[in-house]
Amino acid sequence: MPTPSIKFALRITVLTIAVSFVAAGPVHAYVDPNTGGYVFQVLFPIISAIAGIFLFFKRQAGLLIQKFLNLFKSK
Repeated sequence: MPTPSIKFALRITVLTIAVSFVAAGPVHAYVDPNTGGYVFQVLFPIISAIAGIFLFFKRQAGLLIQKFLNLFKSK
């Protein structure tokens, strides 16, 4: 079950997307279909690398944060 902070972030994200669709006006622009492939080729490795780094260091970062928070706990 998601924590309250994740639920809040999810609600804000959904609200932001809903407002952007409602408030969107007509767009008079053209994007070449091949541009999407190029953007995907550039962004996919970057996003994959960030996700990989996050997953690799997730456990270590969690332990470090837990140790830091334990310093401030009252005994």
